[in-house]
Amino acid sequence: MAPVVSAPHPPLSRAEALQHRGRRMVVVGYVVTMVAVVLYCVACLSGGLSADMGDLLLQNAVPFGRATLALLGLGTASWVIGSFTYLRGAMDAEVDQGQ
Repeated sequence: MAPVVSAPHPPLSRAEALQHRGRRMVVVGYVVTMVAVVLYCVACLSGGLSADMGDLLLQNAVPFGRATLALLGLGTASWVIGSFTYLRGAMDAEVDQGQ
C-alpha cells in the first residue's frame, strides 16, 4: 500500500501568492539596501577625511564606492518591484472577493 501524502497547507491562490512574493521582495530589498548603506558609509569613511565626496565617486578613490552604490540600487529596485507585486496581489484579491 502506497503512503498518502497530503499537503499541510492548501495551495495559495494567485493573489495570495503575489502578495507573499511581494512581501518577501520588500523585506529582501530593505535588508540589501541597509547593508549597502552601511558598506557605502564604510567605503566613504575609509577614503580619509580630506577626500571630497565628488573625488570618491569620480576619481574612484575608494574601490568599493561604485559597487556599494550599485548594490544600493539593486536593493531599492527589489523593494520597489516587491511593493508593486504586493499591490497587484492585493488588488487581485479584492477583485476575487467582490465576485
